[in-house]
Amino acid sequence: MAVLLQAGDIFDFTIDVEEGVVGGASIDAHGTPLTDEVLALAKSSDAVVLGAMGGPKWDGLDYSIRPERALLALRQELGLFANLRPVKLFAPLAQASTLKPEVVAGTDLLVVRELTGGIYFGQPKGVTTEPDGTERGFNTLVYTTPEIERIARVAFDAARRRRGRVTSVDKANVLESTELWRRVVTRVRDEEGYGDVELDHVLVDNCAMQLIRDPRQFDVIVTTNMFGDILSDEAAMLTGSIGMLPSASLGGKVGMYEPVHGSAPDITGQDKANPLATILTVALMLRHSFDQGAAADCIEQAVERVLEAGPPHPGHLRGEGQRGGVQGDGFPVGATGAVGEEMRKILAERLFPVDTFGCWLPSGPPASGSLSVRPQIPVEVLDDDSFEDIDIALFSRARRSVPMLVALKPLYDAAGITRIVVSTYQSVSGAGRRAMEELGKQTAALFNSQEVECEQFPHQIAFNCIPHIDSFLPDGYTKEGEMVRRPARSWTTRKFASPSPPPPRARARLLQPLRIHQRRDPTKLSAGDVRAILRRLPACCSRTTPRATTTPLATQATGRTSTYVGRIREDDSVENGINLWVVADNLRKGAALNAVQIAEILIRDYH
Repeated sequence: MAVLLQAGDIFDFTIDVEEGVVGGASIDAHGTPLTDEVLALAKSSDAVVLGAMGGPKWDGLDYSIRPERALLALRQELGLFANLRPVKLFAPLAQASTLKPEVVAGTDLLVVRELTGGIYFGQPKGVTTEPDGTERGFNTLVYTTPEIERIARVAFDAARRRRGRVTSVDKANVLESTELWRRVVTRVRDEEGYGDVELDHVLVDNCAMQLIRDPRQFDVIVTTNMFGDILSDEAAMLTGSIGMLPSASLGGKVGMYEPVHGSAPDITGQDKANPLATILTVALMLRHSFDQGAAADCIEQAVERVLEAGPPHPGHLRGEGQRGGVQGDGFPVGATGAVGEEMRKILAERLFPVDTFGCWLPSGPPASGSLSVRPQIPVEVLDDDSFEDIDIALFSRARRSVPMLVALKPLYDAAGITRIVVSTYQSVSGAGRRAMEELGKQTAALFNSQEVECEQFPHQIAFNCIPHIDSFLPDGYTKEGEMVRRPARSWTTRKFASPSPPPPRARARLLQPLRIHQRRDPTKLSAGDVRAILRRLPACCSRTTPRATTTPLATQATGRTSTYVGRIREDDSVENGINLWVVADNLRKGAALNAVQIAEILIRDYH
């Protein structure tokens, strides 16, 4: 719970936590694995985090009162029909997998398993004895249209939050019930507005083989109860440790979240329990039940950094060991508004070894209204004495081009790039906090039929596009446009074209979509080739959307470190042309995070 509370402090949300006992602890205290009071508490909650509940101590009890009955009762009472099992291999654990690191590296998939139907619950079932004494066991595999429809929707919705691809697993070549499964899943995609999600169908035996051969090809796997039971355990071992995996059960109003591992009573009281599966379970809950995707990303990234640092020790969470014992103060220059606040959050998320966080102002008084940091954050004026006792001074400007280059660099490596034409549509956040506040005021005024006041721009910001934001240079470009143009020229020794006319300003708050038209030479790549290249990137770098008709949206990127790429299509107006659309939270990705990542590399490699 400490992780949950810390995430709330960083991302400004509050979650009330109440506790109850279930399973073996409830049997010891109340004589039943699940009391009516705890069940009522679960039903009245927004989400349930469930700990491991069994153990050898209660193995001799009747099946009807075993600890595991609490889990089944909660699933039934809460109407949970979908089990989500994320399978992500953290890079430091690649050697723990039984497969070669080059096979499993980058694995990041989600198994969506139907929980309440199929052969486990179908009727009739049982064991009978024939007249000749032969025993006959039988089960019935049944699925109805509504059962398939609802699990398909869960899978498609999950894919939209990930990389946009669903693999439906069945045995349609021999089982009529899964032939129905295939037809219904396809219909849900085609008729219920999921055309932006890519769908393919795989037979279960082939899927089991492909998970071992190339697990990185999968994004979301959706399948039946029994197939999901088997495939999720197979996929779990790709990571080398079932003790690192979270899971979620969804369906009704309340979602239930639990680590996959058991209770491990053999290490009770020895301070050896691995808490990471439970911590990742909290991240899963934040993403699916509370729409706090940025907080979930933060927790998952923190777990990865803990693993990168090696075995924890007392100073670990203060940054010692993780950064080679480096500790110091963080004082970004001039970042006294939205960028400074975002940088403060990122430093906390990434366990950066900062004793004191403050802001430096360039010499001279700040511009009127530009100082908007929190009162408790110290602000100093930058002067000749500011760099005394400083080992590393990093000067990194906010780069509008960072999200674009994340998408283009792997394409350049694969095929070469000779020309880029960029059209940027940027948010008003580039003009600073005061402009963002003016956008809010103008929007409220328009909704209330009031007169709009313009101070930061000579034009109305709300519900408008402004063709430029900064002063003009002698060549006719703006300083803002030059921020895109200059990095593109210096990025490679090849020649790059100037961008198209100065970037207009859109009314969106924080995000910067970039439409990129590139010409590659000499190697030709198809749109499918480009998608395949980008899909091989770590999820934290780029998330592609399938199909040329799918455009990534600003709301997808808000608060995230990923670069979203979509509308990937071939441009036949030029030789070897490709058009694509890139979206990122430029406040986070291009401004605040970029400087922190460079600082991490400097400390890691050169201090």
